[in-house]
Amino acid sequence: RIAQCQDRFADPDAFAPKSLIVRQLAQRWGSMTPRGNLVLNRALIQASVDAIDYVITHELCHLRFPHHGPAFFRLLSRVMPDWEKRKLKLERQMA
Repeated sequence: RIAQCQDRFADPDAFAPKSLIVRQLAQRWGSMTPRGNLVLNRALIQASVDAIDYVITHELCHLRFPHHGPAFFRLLSRVMPDWEKRKLKLERQMA
């Protein structure tokens, strides 16, 4: 199901990270580096697939908008309308 993440975007190639890095992160579930590298917290392995899907989709949206401004959230809401529910699920699961 995580592979479906790329199917959400009209131009999947524009939302493809240059690489994937998995490491222990102290305060984040993921991040997108300025060079386009997707970094995921290895603790996500304990999360549900829906929650992991949310983190990946959130970070891929940062390829277009590197900030958390209104345009970022419009894109995230368009490609994943239930993102808030998934985020809450992640926060509850991993608390």
